[in-house]
Amino acid sequence: MKIINLTFLWILSAICLVGCYEDKGNYDYKDLISLGIDTVGKNLDAGVTAYQFENYTLDPKVKYAGDANDLEYLWKIYPQKPDKPEDQILYDSAKILSREPVFDEVIYETPGEYYLNLSVTDKVSNTNTYLTVKMRVESSLSRGLCVLDERDGLFDLSVIKSTRLITDLDPAREGVVYNVFSNVNTYKVADAKFLAQAFYYGSSASDFFLFTSDGGYKMDHNTFEVLVDDYAAMFSFPTGMTFAPQTYTTVKTGSPAEYLINDGKVHAMRYMYQETVFGDRIDGDYVAAPYLVKIPSENSYTLFFDQANKRFIPVSKWGTSLNTYESTPGAVFDVNRVDKELVYMEQGYSNYTYAVFKDEGTSDYYLYEADFSNDQATPKEVYDMSGCPGIDENTLFTFGSRGAYCFYASGGNLYRYNYTTASASEPAIPAFIDETITRMKIFRKDAHPLDGKLLLVATCTTAGEGKLYFLEFNEISGTVNMQGLETPYKGFGKIKDFVDKE
Repeated sequence: MKIINLTFLWILSAICLVGCYEDKGNYDYKDLISLGIDTVGKNLDAGVTAYQFENYTLDPKVKYAGDANDLEYLWKIYPQKPDKPEDQILYDSAKILSREPVFDEVIYETPGEYYLNLSVTDKVSNTNTYLTVKMRVESSLSRGLCVLDERDGLFDLSVIKSTRLITDLDPAREGVVYNVFSNVNTYKVADAKFLAQAFYYGSSASDFFLFTSDGGYKMDHNTFEVLVDDYAAMFSFPTGMTFAPQTYTTVKTGSPAEYLINDGKVHAMRYMYQETVFGDRIDGDYVAAPYLVKIPSENSYTLFFDQANKRFIPVSKWGTSLNTYESTPGAVFDVNRVDKELVYMEQGYSNYTYAVFKDEGTSDYYLYEADFSNDQATPKEVYDMSGCPGIDENTLFTFGSRGAYCFYASGGNLYRYNYTTASASEPAIPAFIDETITRMKIFRKDAHPLDGKLLLVATCTTAGEGKLYFLEFNEISGTVNMQGLETPYKGFGKIKDFVDKE
């Protein structure tokens, strides 16, 4: 028995050895080699920016221990918001740009939002690794602070490109591109009032507007080429309407909408998936002052002040109609009866609305504060501004969003007004010598590091040169950092308006 068992074990061992040997000989395969892309230090998470008609280079580090000749590379680009529904799954709009390890190509895509995709394939093992990066394609004029200025009665547009406003801008691209409008369109504008930008729901496209006293121009966002110069054809206006644009605003969140005040009437467009700008006029017994204030209300996006009936009126965000507030006669003031003339209105601290009024009888000025975040308005306070020097019908105002103060300008003087404190008004900076302040705004952009912390001040010298100062300030107290006074952007005409172009 013992001999039989030993013989059996010997035979079994031999079979196993032969089996192992034959198995090794039957499979002609290569050991899989790890394949990956290392993006450490590339700062790609937030995406990249490339410029149309300019070269863009991206050199990702491919980690591979095998023979580099066994790798194939494929670079493609496709839109982040595909034009066709099937693109959402198939991305059949993707275009092959390169088959080289290093992406080093001229970008010809129309300015917009894209994905740049790299696929690396090991031809021997047929394994792949991928890299996808958000890419924003811009023209050199896609983003920046657009400045509207005037020389000898003619208006033009220039663009300031600053790393303080465009955080991902290459410092080598900082500077000013002057007279863009006239260089592109070969003429200047004889009349101009203000600038505005429209954003369209579900699209990265936007239009840029220059409004005049009785009309306006719609321009290509990236090139400033005039697309439409007929105000009547530009929007959906009733026949025979007086053309007198006064102010414009857009809401990009929730249920997007756009609002225009023209000749004292509100035009509103609440839209979904359509690139239409303004809808029908909202008729009624009111004359809108030229200010639209965004309010964080459930049923209204914006409000205006009715100069005819001395009341605040919210615009319904569910359609082209007006809402109303109940009167508040027992409060510090009645939102449906303010017997004064509106001078300025803006959203400010705590998302309250701040309105400066003039008492025509006494020529005194007052600041009205109210909370319009609910369907019923809540008046908060009325501040007597008699202790504020220099305020008249030409005074400029802008309100802080993170502290109880505003800045106001009179001639060459810039003041900070802390309306809840006894100190009230005081100079924010030394008075400008031989310069008059012509426009100012607090920079506002959600999630931007300088949101509510940067004051943009335009001045004009006695010689007619326009300057634009970037003044950083403490967002809580409103205290201005004087360093910005040393390095203004120069070389403009008299600055009428400016808009951060996104």
